Amino acid sequence: MLNDLIPIILFFCLFKIKGIFWATAGLIAAMSAQYGLQYHKNKTLSSKDKFILGSVWILGGATLLLHNQQFIMWKPTLIFTVFALALAINHLKRSQPMIQQLLGENIELPLPVWRNLNLAWCLFFLVMAMVNTYVITYYDVATWVSFKLFGIMGLCLIFSLAQAIYITRAVKQIP
Repeated sequence: MLNDLIPIILFFCLFKIKGIFWATAGLIAAMSAQYGLQYHKNKTLSSKDKFILGSVWILGGATLLLHNQQFIMWKPTLIFTVFALALAINHLKRSQPMIQQLLGENIELPLPVWRNLNLAWCLFFLVMAMVNTYVITYYDVATWVSFKLFGIMGLCLIFSLAQAIYITRAVKQIP
């Protein structure tokens, strides 16, 4: 989440100064530079990072080429929906929870706790997709840009803190 903060702040600032199309171009450039540096450092990008970068290039590019702000506005909905579907499929297959795959090296938790975390993130991403869709549908682009920075980041932070509290309680119960 913090990894995406600089491009989002740049997007917000450019929107306020120059409008949505400059903001979109700045977002594409910032995310490309960010993931380029990450690739240079690690010699790889995760599937998640490739998907996010690809969606910025495709939807941001469509926004600029077609001069239609709707494409970039739908990017969070697309990303949240894909993440929710991936977590839901993983949960239904009853394989190792994706959240455990991401965090398991750092934290030891019982499998039911991992499954609960996996399901909670799935539902969170689904709700976030619906909320972004609602804001796109019923508000203007300026409100959406503010929501993208403050609303999405704020809700992600609050949810992450709630998950941290849940994890801390679960860790304390491990003998």
